Amino acid sequence: MTGHTVLWDPVRLTAAEFAGCWEQLDLGEPPGALGLSDVDPVWPAEVLVGLRRKGIALRGARLERQLRALARRDYAVDVDGCRVRVRASVVGSIGVLAERRGDEVVLVSVPHYAVPAELLARLPESASVEVTRDGALVGASRCGPPGEAAELIERTRPG
Repeated sequence: MTGHTVLWDPVRLTAAEFAGCWEQLDLGEPPGALGLSDVDPVWPAEVLVGLRRKGIALRGARLERQLRALARRDYAVDVDGCRVRVRASVVGSIGVLAERRGDEVVLVSVPHYAVPAELLARLPESASVEVTRDGALVGASRCGPPGEAAELIERTRPG
């Protein structure tokens, strides 16, 4: 974290729980940058049990809002690196980052203006970065160094 205000406590899900929640909300294809194509979603009852066990079930509305922001974004950045996979999205004044490390997906909500800094803090040594605005690609960097990706993110940031 970069010291920016985190709006809600981070939510930690297994990749299968994330895929299951995504499917239950009928959000279409999950973000490609998270590399979930080979993950089998968990059945709804299993997802609910897992969320209850983690204390997330009571925060279900927040989780749903985060997932919907990732799916229907005004501005999004996808980072696909060797060890780091991130989707960052902005909808209105809310920014959401979904970071996959191994079998875990962590969701963090921050103010919209904090998304670029939070994203830059997560950049690996080499990463492919795609930036979209309103669903249209506005910039991309393939396997570039962190400085190149940082410049792309800064150049295309909203407002």
